[in-house]
Amino acid sequence: MRSLFAQSDPDWSAVVIDDASPLETSFALLESWRDRAPDRIFLERTLVSGGAGAARNIAIRRAAALGADVVLLNDNDDLSHPERLARTKAAFLRNRGLDFLYTGLRPIDAEDRDIPDAETRLDILEIMEALRADPPEGASVFAPMAAETGCLIIPSTAALKTSLALEHRFPGGFASEDNHTWMRMAAAGANFAYLRDTPIGYRIWRQETSDLGVNGRNRKFLWEKARNDIDGFECGVLLALERGTL
Repeated sequence: MRSLFAQSDPDWSAVVIDDASPLETSFALLESWRDRAPDRIFLERTLVSGGAGAARNIAIRRAAALGADVVLLNDNDDLSHPERLARTKAAFLRNRGLDFLYTGLRPIDAEDRDIPDAETRLDILEIMEALRADPPEGASVFAPMAAETGCLIIPSTAALKTSLALEHRFPGGFASEDNHTWMRMAAAGANFAYLRDTPIGYRIWRQETSDLGVNGRNRKFLWEKARNDIDGFECGVLLALERGTL
């Protein structure tokens, strides 16, 4: 919310979803932010937590009802670049055929301090290095994403046409629901572009549990991630075959 109010372009509306947070203080905090701009911030609370993907689906439907042509995603602990909204608007106005715009990222800690590469989680470091080299762009990114780069798009870096988001909704669950969705959008022929020099602050929390797997993730997360990654790839392949692009 801090980064939203810090945007250089003040012409925005926000749909905020509290995904059944067990802490009453969390919802009260969101209400205090909503009260700062009640005509522009729309707050909803789910009864049962469905995960980030389900919450995004709710927010996207609400944004569509409000008449939004483009939605910018922002997870609760990440910080958007102050120029993100202005540069995103300019990119979509400049290229009317653009469907999906994504940015880079800079890892930050709990105090908003930059985390050096040497201390960055391996999977995030690999994404950063791939984006520095050759981020996938255009309307034929499914094959390189599936076979070469993997998924390089963190949800908080994504801005996309509302119609595309409604057509390809996020699956439920708590792991890799974003990768599943990007794969289907890419396979469907969405036109992707990369927005340079506008990185989001991507929050990395220090892990203290001993039940850790690859890159500091717990085993339950890794199992669900593998399932969604495989299913998203298979769905993407089927879409690409139907379109005759694979």
